[in-house]
Amino acid sequence: YQRRVRGRCFGTAKSWTRKDDGSSHHLEVSLNPVQDLDSGATYNNFTANVDIESFDGTSLYVVELFQADLQKFNLLPKLSGDSGLKKISASDGLSYASFLTPNSFTQIAEDAYATLLESLLSNATAVYFFGQVYHDSTGAVGIHDIHRITESGYGDGGFFTIDSNNNHYAIFAHFNDQKKEY
Repeated sequence: YQRRVRGRCFGTAKSWTRKDDGSSHHLEVSLNPVQDLDSGATYNNFTANVDIESFDGTSLYVVELFQADLQKFNLLPKLSGDSGLKKISASDGLSYASFLTPNSFTQIAEDAYATLLESLLSNATAVYFFGQVYHDSTGAVGIHDIHRITESGYGDGGFFTIDSNNNHYAIFAHFNDQKKEY
């Protein structure tokens, strides 16, 4: 049993490891504490699972946005803590189509993507994840699908960090089989 809901969470990354469980390659990020902006819950042990390879081996494409990009797309005001993040509605979530085009993305290798994420995490004072929150029968709580989500009724996933100089960075990703969905 796994209950999944659209989610917006933020917290501080404590550690991360690359995982390969045979069917999934992902970066597992442990966060503590984490604030779930939709349920209002605070979790002391929370895991973000960022897929770095698709289940069917399709190519991964990413766009990395910097402070100026986030200002240009008017995303920066939405990253100002709880009140700002709540401006990204739970019913709509992030929508890549509202500020990106398929040509915005560049293909990236699995290791290069993991290295990029690790670099941002190592300099982050806060981390924001958009995706699907899960609660399973073992008591595990986390977020996954931190990429374009083509399932009806969900916004797209995303990954934002803020460093000690208050600079914001964002990563958006999709797998090749999701490109046609724009």
